Amino acid sequence: IDTCCIDQKSSSELSESINSMFSWYRDAELCIAYLYATECLDLDQARQRDMRSRPFRLSGWFRRGWTLQELIAPRDVLFYQAQWKILGLRSTLASLLTEITHIPLSILTGCDLGHLSSYSIATRFSWAVSRSAARPEDRVYSLIGLFGVNIPTLYGEGESAAFYRLRIMIFQTFLDHTILSWHYQRGN
Repeated sequence: IDTCCIDQKSSSELSESINSMFSWYRDAELCIAYLYATECLDLDQARQRDMRSRPFRLSGWFRRGWTLQELIAPRDVLFYQAQWKILGLRSTLASLLTEITHIPLSILTGCDLGHLSSYSIATRFSWAVSRSAARPEDRVYSLIGLFGVNIPTLYGEGESAAFYRLRIMIFQTFLDHTILSWHYQRGN
């Protein structure tokens, strides 16, 4: 619901909100993820039948750029499926979420994001590789909080230019040179 509170007509408020979003999620006790397109399923039964909950895996939520920080930053995430049926908490679904997203279990089960910085810049970028966004720049802007940097949002600059500016800010902020090994890839 966070986007309902952002005045997207004001470029300064939009930029400030995008740069603050990760901290908003980090400060949240609980984030709710409603996977509206996920058909009703019983994850316990799916595991017992070794189907590994295919509808959950295929949810578009795991491919959206903005949901990466929703998954990582809060203390926990409560997943709901169609008709508001509870799927479970991130903490209890962490193994399955790791299989789906390739985000390490320690990130998904940890209560403290302090250990996020122990993962290289290239590794953190890899968590976003299969994610997309409606606006080209948003694929990049959705990563700002993952690296703890601020960059102004310039809609219309294109994804490549936004990615270049993000890389420059990361390079100026961190001694981790794995950023140099990460190449720009156009979104899906």
